[in-house]
Amino acid sequence: MKKPLLPIILAGLGTFLVWLPILAPIVFSVGLYIRTGIFHFDYLMPAEMVIFFLIGGILLMAGRRLAGLANKLIRIGFWIGAGAFLLQSALIIVVSLAGGAAAERFWMPAAIILIAVYTIAVIVTGIGGGMLMGELFRMKKVANS
Repeated sequence: MKKPLLPIILAGLGTFLVWLPILAPIVFSVGLYIRTGIFHFDYLMPAEMVIFFLIGGILLMAGRRLAGLANKLIRIGFWIGAGAFLLQSALIIVVSLAGGAAAERFWMPAAIILIAVYTIAVIVTGIGGGMLMGELFRMKKVANS
């Protein structure tokens, strides 16, 4: 009996990539604080690192599918995160928030709320990835089946 290797590799790499946008600003903030004594947390960095989340989420879903497991947390978190990011990006482009024209109105809080929803969805997907890794390590697969 052996463990399924490819789903473990996909899930491990996917979990790492999903958590990277969350952990990077924390690590950079701590590093800056240790070096200079100034605490600066970039709460927009997870949205800037969306490509890692998307690739990691796809790898997690592929690993889940190959293992034959039904982890709904990964799917829900991934699709809500991707949707919130796309909606927030469209909002910024359509309303011209990048230029600062409509920053005083309703649109800026809406964009910030969508970034918060995206960030929470990334965390949910990362938790689902950790749960998937636990399931894969407990799973046993017969060698020729």
